[in-house]
Amino acid sequence: MNYHDLLKKISINSAHPGGINSTKRLVGKESISKENSVLEIGCGTGVSASFIYNRSHSNITVIDQDEEMLLSAKERFQLENQSIEAIHASVESMPFRDETFDFVFSESVLAFADKQAISECFRVLKKGGRFILHEMIITEQMTDEELIQLQSFYRFKQFNQKIDWFNILQESGFTHIEEESLDGTQYSVSDFQLTDEIDKESWDILEQHVKLVTKFRSKMTSAIWRCQKE
Repeated sequence: MNYHDLLKKISINSAHPGGINSTKRLVGKESISKENSVLEIGCGTGVSASFIYNRSHSNITVIDQDEEMLLSAKERFQLENQSIEAIHASVESMPFRDETFDFVFSESVLAFADKQAISECFRVLKKGGRFILHEMIITEQMTDEELIQLQSFYRFKQFNQKIDWFNILQESGFTHIEEESLDGTQYSVSDFQLTDEIDKESWDILEQHVKLVTKFRSKMTSAIWRCQKE
């Protein structure tokens, strides 16, 4: 079992830094209407998409490459009577035509994907569309040993500082990019809600996660970028 298996096994709302409060901040500054088409990549159990739907009643599509997570999202949408399309797909190669969506949202997904994923987000956005992402950033230089420790546990594909994310966004075609920092309180809260008994192996992994978050708190944070496709 690894950290991602744990997220599927336990009852969890939002694993990304800041939980649903950061989602509200992410979405709250955007003018989304029921006429808009919205894509969320890496939807997990569907909490964020459900929030966006309740707020805007827009035409929402979600993708996730994990079938179990996607099933949980579908069950949530059905239970809440929400018309949200859920598709099993990878953000690195999305099954959509060019310029399909008005908005693309991403919360702590792209650090686990190749750089090509941002180019895919640019491709599926309509001209004038908005790409909103909330991602982890490295604030201090780490040793190779530290990077290996984090990669081994979380399976990150990218370790980026602010300037790295900015450069990747520019290289992918975005020209209008705004960065928004999150304070420590927002970063430290995640919506882990342990509603069921879990076994020792799961507790050990959760404990290791807490230790890593504590160890690297001064070297890692997260930020929001708001990008527009011209």
